Amino acid sequence: MAFPDTFDSSRSLSATYPRVDSRHVTLVILLLLVLIAAGSIYFQNRLPAVVPATAPPSEFSAARAFAQLRAISAEPHPIGSQAHINLRDYLVSELSKLGLTPSRQQSTAVNVKRAAPFAAGNVENILVRIPGTANSRAVLLVSHYDSVPTSFGAGDDGAGVATLLETARAIKSGPPLKNDVILLFTDGEEVGLLGARAFVNEHPWSKDVGLFLNFEARGNGGPVFMFETTNGNGDLIRQFEKSSPVPRASSFFREIYKLLPNDTDFTVLKALDAQGMNFAFLSGINHYHTSLDRPEELDLRTLQQQGSHALNLTQHFGNLDLKNMRDNDVVYFDVIGQVLFTYSKFWILPLLALTTLLFAFVVVRGIVTKELRVKGMLIGVVALVGGIIFSAGICWVIWFLTQTLFRSVPWSEPYHSNPLRLGFVLLTFAAMSLIYLLLRNKVNALSLMVGACFVWLLLSIATSVAIPGGSYLFTIPLLLTCVGLSFVLVSKARREFKTYLLILFTGVPVIVLWSPLVYNLFVALTVNGVSMVVTFVVLPLGLLLPLIVSAISARRWMVPAALACVSLVLLLGSILVSGFDQQHPKANNIFYALNADTGKAMFASSDQAADEWTSQFLSTGIERGTMKEFFPRNNRIFIKSQATAAALATPEATLISDSRENGMRTVTLHLASQRNAPVLAIYTEGDTEILDASIDGKQVMPAGKGSVPMRDWAIQFHGLPERGVDLVLKTKSEAPYKVLLVDRSYGLVDTGNAMVSRASHIISSPHPTSDASFVAKSFDF
Repeated sequence: MAFPDTFDSSRSLSATYPRVDSRHVTLVILLLLVLIAAGSIYFQNRLPAVVPATAPPSEFSAARAFAQLRAISAEPHPIGSQAHINLRDYLVSELSKLGLTPSRQQSTAVNVKRAAPFAAGNVENILVRIPGTANSRAVLLVSHYDSVPTSFGAGDDGAGVATLLETARAIKSGPPLKNDVILLFTDGEEVGLLGARAFVNEHPWSKDVGLFLNFEARGNGGPVFMFETTNGNGDLIRQFEKSSPVPRASSFFREIYKLLPNDTDFTVLKALDAQGMNFAFLSGINHYHTSLDRPEELDLRTLQQQGSHALNLTQHFGNLDLKNMRDNDVVYFDVIGQVLFTYSKFWILPLLALTTLLFAFVVVRGIVTKELRVKGMLIGVVALVGGIIFSAGICWVIWFLTQTLFRSVPWSEPYHSNPLRLGFVLLTFAAMSLIYLLLRNKVNALSLMVGACFVWLLLSIATSVAIPGGSYLFTIPLLLTCVGLSFVLVSKARREFKTYLLILFTGVPVIVLWSPLVYNLFVALTVNGVSMVVTFVVLPLGLLLPLIVSAISARRWMVPAALACVSLVLLLGSILVSGFDQQHPKANNIFYALNADTGKAMFASSDQAADEWTSQFLSTGIERGTMKEFFPRNNRIFIKSQATAAALATPEATLISDSRENGMRTVTLHLASQRNAPVLAIYTEGDTEILDASIDGKQVMPAGKGSVPMRDWAIQFHGLPERGVDLVLKTKSEAPYKVLLVDRSYGLVDTGNAMVSRASHIISSPHPTSDASFVAKSFDF
């Protein structure tokens, strides 16, 4: 078989090599690339075997940790609940059984980093210190022990809490470490990272920390990734490479995470004069913040891997001098979860320069030998960019049309999502194959490939400047591709051989680096991010498909047709099997709200429509609209229906003092929930501008505001004590103003007909108003 559209025939030698059936060779190469992609994804996501409870005491055993997890996540335990208090006491007891002396840090913490309503709360961190023999600086292990109201919190973050307990037990059973080890169980993470703020700002041990490890989760399983570090991570990463049992990490994850609005306790802990690493597992987002997040749903292999990280790293860093760990940042990435590669950021620009020179050589050499055509390369650029837009557009339309079917699934991620992901990937293959088949007889494959390389070069330049930690994804594959292209353009080997060699030389490194990335991006971004993920599918195809398509000799149109058919079968099949049952329940949302000013009450939901469960509350007179009388800063549209006004005690505001001095009015209020609700929201209304505010002595104004007034000041206080809190507001206006108080209790309340408690088959949607009861009352001052 000849390849007339791959390389210029003038460059080939006469047929002095033995002929082979090129169709068979092409098929073998394609199967090899598919196997490499599947193997890369498998090894990247492979989990260890669970170590049994009978293992030696010095080992981390997920079986032993799971026994702790059953107690930790026996029920939802949000801040301010009785279950939360019970868990606090349980942790203190378990730490004491290990021969340790735990302490409790009580504080009022405030978070004003985001827009009002600001977060505040009465938190209680749990700490314990294991003394070392020759402490340089301490190793700090961190997990939060509160959950959201609608979740048992097994993954988020019961797994982290159980990991810390089992790690402490293993450390105590072995030889002592040189450095002190501090275990910090933070409170109030879910409502604003409050416990971490209290530790960083107020606890004396925060000054002793040299290294901190934070353990988080957003699901119920999958590999544990080290996805974030502090700045100056060179020495940190080198030590991580030496000590990590499974070094799954990438500086690309770190760069991307910095661009996202997500936060963990690690965000606050970065203020410490210490180095740190952030760990999380991401698979199973349907479990995140829902009642599916139960101990029996957690993958114990994931718990084993997380525990191995915690114990190995603690033992390693526990015997190092942690006084001077800060070093220049490095680029780092693992290859299929087995080996961690690192290099200094100093090499980013030299590698980029070398790649650019090689690319320039390829272009010049190709034009001189007439194997590349300028028009063909330009078409290659348009084909790749157009392919991204076309493929992303198709996938977005399909997902948009089917998403309505998944509105009742947590996070709009179907329960059986892997077939859906594969379907979108194969559909992208089909779209790109179609594009390159249409161009096959107009442009030679080499020109199309070099045009795609130019797009990669632009991305390599952009990432080297904007997100240097992710530059390796483009620079290294492009560098190797240019090396292969240079060989092809100077070699006098037969063109079939050069085609196969170039496919392998380009395909293997691209597939090994990019196929696990695409899969894990799909997991991290969920199917909702399909358009972005498809971009990462198309880019490597631009380097490979021109050559592969050119090597297909017969029935070429069968390729995109077959891929499209298989993808549609996978997409439709995933939709059809994504029904609801006991193991895969439907998500819904319901809450009760009483306006004490008007005496009117309602049931309401943030769902699009009432279903068979919520319709028992939203049966007649359903309206749509905002609920400004309860949530003044929220423009969300709710469905709501009138309800019987329950005999609920209202929140209370008592004027303590009202003084005026130098044109400033200072009002001090004592606020409380007469029904002992754990959450109290406070809103100032009208045209009053707040110059300063504090609650229980802690300022509640954004940093840098100074005397700049705020008209829409508001705060949500979590873990409200029975005694209440004191609020101080300062204004310049002499006019009276209104304060709206809305207290919130977990679960529904007795409306006079029957007590409606949390139903076990309800899975909350991710809205903050899920399965709760609100009472609102306004006051004039």
